[in-house]
Amino acid sequence: MLSPYKGVPRHEINKETAEITGLLQQLAPRDYEAGRSQMDLTQAVKELDEQNKSIQEAIDKRKSEKAIRIEDRSELSSDELYKYICQIYDELLLHINAAP
Repeated sequence: MLSPYKGVPRHEINKETAEITGLLQQLAPRDYEAGRSQMDLTQAVKELDEQNKSIQEAIDKRKSEKAIRIEDRSELSSDELYKYICQIYDELLLHINAAP
């Protein structure tokens, strides 16, 4: 059950949070409640869920802030817009290069 998730920490943050959400959904059924408790994982699963939600909220906030910045750019000159697009492209390359 857990083997598909062993490389998750090396993934890009959006993919990582999505995979952790999937893992938490697999661990959620009541069928696993006794096993989680027996292995003393109940608190760890709860904390992982809380941290993952916090990270997802931060990602969503960042996306919303970027969307606002893009709206603010609607009246830029073509030179300013080109510089802004280059900045976004550089950020994109950072994410691509961060992937394993």
